[in-house]
Amino acid sequence: MDQSPVVTFLIIAVLCALFAFYFLPTFIARDRNFSHKAWLFWANLFLGWTFVGWGICLIWAACAASSEADAYYRAALQTSGGERDRWDRSLAASAGEPGIEVRGNMSEEERLNKWAAENRAKNLGASEG
Repeated sequence: MDQSPVVTFLIIAVLCALFAFYFLPTFIARDRNFSHKAWLFWANLFLGWTFVGWGICLIWAACAASSEADAYYRAALQTSGGERDRWDRSLAASAGEPGIEVRGNMSEEERLNKWAAENRAKNLGASEG
């Protein structure tokens, strides 16, 4: 059976669109620099054909922390001494624990970015001196 080039083009275009939609969770994870991209890809590949599996992959890709956020959390856990105590106090204050003074209204992400910037500045100052 002979098909016109227009029909062939439309079939290829629809298949490409379906492919892109099927792997949408994987593309989102890649763009967000998700730290477990490979796991999400395999889950999307094998479970994405079910609506539930595809939805779980989409939620996982959209809600998970990026590699940068993971690095900040790891750095926060590895701090020692006074810096660690200060970090714990700021997290406790954000949780509303009694006896902890809250200064400002910073979100956890803002506090984490501020902490990372302070440590970068300290490390740069130490390496220059």
